[in-house]
Amino acid sequence: MNNQNIAEQMNGIGVKAVIAIGVTLILSLFLPLEAPEPNQNDAIHWLMNSHGIYVLGWTNQIVSMLAFSFAFASAAWLVVNTHPVRTVISLAFTAMATMAFFIVKFVNVWSVPLMAKALASGAEASSTAATFLTAHAPSVAFGFGPSMDYLGFLLYAIAGLLIYRPMMKLSKSAKVAAIGLLLYGILYFATLLAPYADILGQADIEVAVLISALPLLVSFVALYFAFKSANKQQ
Repeated sequence: MNNQNIAEQMNGIGVKAVIAIGVTLILSLFLPLEAPEPNQNDAIHWLMNSHGIYVLGWTNQIVSMLAFSFAFASAAWLVVNTHPVRTVISLAFTAMATMAFFIVKFVNVWSVPLMAKALASGAEASSTAATFLTAHAPSVAFGFGPSMDYLGFLLYAIAGLLIYRPMMKLSKSAKVAAIGLLLYGILYFATLLAPYADILGQADIEVAVLISALPLLVSFVALYFAFKSANKQQ
């Protein structure tokens, strides 16, 4: 298999990944990721009775995360011929981001329902489950769950910043994608640093992270056309 064949396959994976991102983001609007109940007892009851839809929601998140990672990997491969070192390092950060996301999403898919079952039954492990659920704290910015998600997006930001300059020398769509990656990297780092300067409160971080991700979504739309354009030039 030569470099051209690898490039064609990576571009094809990138196109499919961007489509998968769009589909999973739409599905995420209709699938719950946490119990809507106001207190822990009601939340446990909801999890026991809505286990299937909860797991489906987080399974969709796993698919979405993998699609994001494949899109980042394919974007890095666009510049492998001219900047191989940047490509390798970007791929490494993308792999670390994937692992960070996978840890927290696996916990939500597998561990959280089991912890809810232990709490509902009053089993011996219920005190451990209660402690971990408190530390997991999905609604608090510094909880284990949100912190791992923010770490994953930070690693994505670094992966994007490593390749945006070489991408500026490619097609028009690649240039648009590169600008999106640059803006995302800047905005995301600013968002993470803002709480230290008391610019953002704990309750504002999630919204700020979502806003900072908007250039990333624009970048992926542009990458869809960049991947197709790159394949035509092979």
